[in-house]
This record gives sequence, structure tokens and C-alpha cells, in this order.
Amino acid sequence: MSILYRAPWNEKRDLLLFFFFSWLLLRLFFILLSITGLQERKKIR
Repeated sequence: MSILYRAPWNEKRDLLLFFFFSWLLLRLFFILLSITGLQERKKIR
């Protein structure tokens, strides 16, 4: 992906970054879901 020279530790770092960002996205997704769910429950009441 990057033009820079890739050392073995570079690939490990990229994998860690990928997992970290995917985890962050999942967290944001669930937080948004819970927020919208709470708003819908308030509307029903």
C-alpha cells in the first residue's frame, strides 16, 4: 500500500493499525446503534 520501504516490523505495525481502526469503527457503530435505539424507545413512550 505504501511506497516506503517495508521492513517486517512495518507490516506488523500496519496489521495492528488495521485491527485498531476496525475495532474503533465497530465501537462507534455500536455506540450509534445504542443512541438511536434509546431515541426510538423514548419516542414509543
